Amino acid sequence: MQKNTFFKAKKRFLIVGPRLNGSTRVFNLLRFLSKAAGYKTYSSSIIGYDFAELSEVHIIKAHDAFDNEAQRIKMLESSHVILPFRDVRDCAVSHQTRWPDSGKSYLEVVLNHIALHYKYEKDADLTVKYENYSDSQVQKICKILDLPYETHLIDDAMNLTEELYNSDDVPENEEELQDLESEEVLVKMRTFKKHLYTKATNTSGGKSEKYKEFFSEEENNKILDNLMIKAFLDQHGYL
Repeated sequence: MQKNTFFKAKKRFLIVGPRLNGSTRVFNLLRFLSKAAGYKTYSSSIIGYDFAELSEVHIIKAHDAFDNEAQRIKMLESSHVILPFRDVRDCAVSHQTRWPDSGKSYLEVVLNHIALHYKYEKDADLTVKYENYSDSQVQKICKILDLPYETHLIDDAMNLTEELYNSDDVPENEEELQDLESEEVLVKMRTFKKHLYTKATNTSGGKSEKYKEFFSEEENNKILDNLMIKAFLDQHGYL
């Protein structure tokens, strides 16, 4: 897709693709690096995002929740597009943890994740593997931000995310937010937008291969019988 350089006057990062792929961690990594580079930074969900906000760096977590196709194309053309991904079997476990009454099977969740990943793969300027944040990935982000790369930046960003997750001030879930008075909710949302409101957005706590605790060997083999799933896992180094 042709990028629109006019809109590139601002450094705009757009996080797309499936949910439960470690996108909150990427969101916070970008925030940390932008702050380290000394930029005034605006971070937001795509829902309620203000395209005209005057900060130097915009960080938007969108997944696929655009209002319409016109907005989606505008954002893809005017942003550095980042696509996080992880073992889709772990995505299925996280989905079941967060939405146990969704009525979707593990297989359905996995196939939906793969389809959405491929929808954005061709648009991505950078893909980020949840299980392995490499120096090269962070170096690319630093280059966009004109920030000299230093090896401690990844660890510092991960520590920041851990501090947010363990903070007593970050609401546990959406229900806790709803229990607060309306003005308190607004304050919380403004203050902790960097964590996208609640700890419930983090269903993994940095863990990988969670599926081994949930699926029996027989269940895992059944998942791998699906050729699309097996090809995706093989393509991304999970087999």
